[in-house]
Amino acid sequence: MPTTVVIQPSTKDTYVSSYAPDTNYGSETGLIVGHVSGQGFRQAYLYFDLASIPAGSTILSAILELYRGPYQSNDAYAELRRVLADWEENTLTDNNKPSTSSVYDSQGISIAEGWKSFDATTLVSELVAGTYANHGFYIGKNTGTDGNNATLRSREHATAETRPKLTITYNHTPTAPSNLAPYGGIGLNPAIDNVFSWLHNDGDGDPQSAYQLLIKRVSDGATVLDTGKVASAQQYRTIAAGALTAGVEYQWQVKTWDTANAASPYASLVSFYASSTPVATITYPAADNDIVGTSNVELVFEFSDPDTGDNMSAYKVRLLSDADAELYTTGKVSSVSLRTLAIPYSLVDDTYYRAELTLWDSTDTASEVVVRRFYCDVTPPITPVLVATANQAAGKIALVIDNSHANTTIDAAAFTHNGAIVGGNCVIDAQNEYAYASFVATGDPLSIRFFVTDTGLVTDDCKISITDTSNNDIVSETLTCSATIFEHGLSFTGTEGTTYRARVQKMTATTNQLWVDKIIVQSEVLVLTNDIYRKRSGTTAWERIAKDLAPDATYDDYAVASGVTYDYRARAWGENSVLADSSTGSATLTLNGLWLNDAADPVTALQLLLHIAPTKERKQQDITLIKLAGRSLPVVEFGETRSNTLGIERVTLTGTTHKAELEALYDSQATLILRDYRGRKVFGVIGGLDIEDEHYGERIGFDFTAVDYNEGV
Repeated sequence: MPTTVVIQPSTKDTYVSSYAPDTNYGSETGLIVGHVSGQGFRQAYLYFDLASIPAGSTILSAILELYRGPYQSNDAYAELRRVLADWEENTLTDNNKPSTSSVYDSQGISIAEGWKSFDATTLVSELVAGTYANHGFYIGKNTGTDGNNATLRSREHATAETRPKLTITYNHTPTAPSNLAPYGGIGLNPAIDNVFSWLHNDGDGDPQSAYQLLIKRVSDGATVLDTGKVASAQQYRTIAAGALTAGVEYQWQVKTWDTANAASPYASLVSFYASSTPVATITYPAADNDIVGTSNVELVFEFSDPDTGDNMSAYKVRLLSDADAELYTTGKVSSVSLRTLAIPYSLVDDTYYRAELTLWDSTDTASEVVVRRFYCDVTPPITPVLVATANQAAGKIALVIDNSHANTTIDAAAFTHNGAIVGGNCVIDAQNEYAYASFVATGDPLSIRFFVTDTGLVTDDCKISITDTSNNDIVSETLTCSATIFEHGLSFTGTEGTTYRARVQKMTATTNQLWVDKIIVQSEVLVLTNDIYRKRSGTTAWERIAKDLAPDATYDDYAVASGVTYDYRARAWGENSVLADSSTGSATLTLNGLWLNDAADPVTALQLLLHIAPTKERKQQDITLIKLAGRSLPVVEFGETRSNTLGIERVTLTGTTHKAELEALYDSQATLILRDYRGRKVFGVIGGLDIEDEHYGERIGFDFTAVDYNEGV
């Protein structure tokens, strides 16, 4: 609110007379102003100390009041002027009086007793603002011969309340707004409305009446937004979406006005930037129309942002049907680190879905909505059959996988129509007439694909179905006619070994014809790859020893010990990423002599050595003996490493190529598998060879040191 102060009395005052130009009247109780007949002019000088008015204040009003006493004879007239130089109350005379300014106000001084007022608002404003130095006020006139004058009471008058007074009403100018937000380089999302706020500061407690906000581009200093002076008490401004450009750094400032229309200075510029749009990427499912082979999909995604240091703050995932119906939504969820989300919705087999992903960065800027369409197919592939056979002579267990697929094409000529084999083109032209072909079910899911031509393209004219030959019951059917030449499939799982009929039937009485081309009976889910797992019989831990094998593959396992029974299992992966495991196959291999294989290539680097002398096995631990004072025996510390070395002392080579092959294994510097008839199986390296010539060949000894080796893949 504005402040009013009354300065009374004046700090100094006096008057001068042109009739007595060297006389000082500083101690007089009255100030005579105007013209005195035959004695010239009287002019008053007054000084008020304005130090109590804060610098920068807005002067709303300043009224100089002088009191006229009783018993005076006429009206008078006087002017208010600014004194231009300093003066002293007790030395001022008409001869040394300072000059004065132009007139600020002029008033008639009535003969009536009381206060006589002059408007000093402009004069005081200039003095407080420092526009001019404060040398005081002049009241009087210097023209005319009317003889009209008035005596006004001075600061020396006995009645204190009638002494000169200056009443000033002023307003504190608001200081610069504070608490600007955004600030400190924070990022904003330019795609949404953003609120810019501040705190209006006024020493009088005056509320804000208006503001002006500027936004500047840092790169070139250009002002991109200037609100102009906006009449409003609200200490915020909403900047509409789209007013700022993503990826650009800005600065902003604001100034305010109070209710007295006094303006603050601008606040210091503070910076912010308009965030770039973050990028959301769905990495699983990896591409549109990918197959998901489980009844729940686990969405995997990535977040990136062009703005350095801008992290993810929230996500939203929606699951939609292919018809755009919302099946599940997370809503907007705060998270910095989540990158995988298992959607808690049970998917239906043989159905398309769409997953929608939106990510937000730390400025609440949203990414574009990313959509991934996928297909749920939880039908397993044909169960593989695994056969394991020990091959003693080759030192291996041979594994054979059978992924037999049904894939049969039945041409039109083999169809039955009107009770007879067609033998040529199969044409159906009468209502409810049909033709069929027989096939045998495998017990696994099958896809029955019908290839038919409808010469008239009549809607729902063709019914395709699967019937049971034993009772002619329809086990699967659908109406279709999607094009003149069309293909349509039915999914079907029948009883293994049972014969069924794939039937095409005309349903309308129209003149068009159905031409049956063929049907294809094939496994619904084809096997893409196989993995093989192995464990020792009687144990539970399976280890994968081969992966990504082709359908109907074979695999030879050389990493088996003599006399040990191993269990094997094949795992088939369908084209929809659904798996099917075989039943367990087992085999036991019995070895003669000693076998060495390259662990990475056991087939091509196989060595068989016979006539083995006793093998020595040395095992060592990593120990450190520490002698301590006061103890007769050392203290032991065990390390983490251990060693195991087999010493093959005398091996007689009878084959003509065995020496060269053994040396080749030694020179390969590869990890080898050593197996012998006692059931040893060790992965290791040959440290050195000792070769002795004999009349019947060579005798060789070597050390085989065990090393760490992971058999699993």
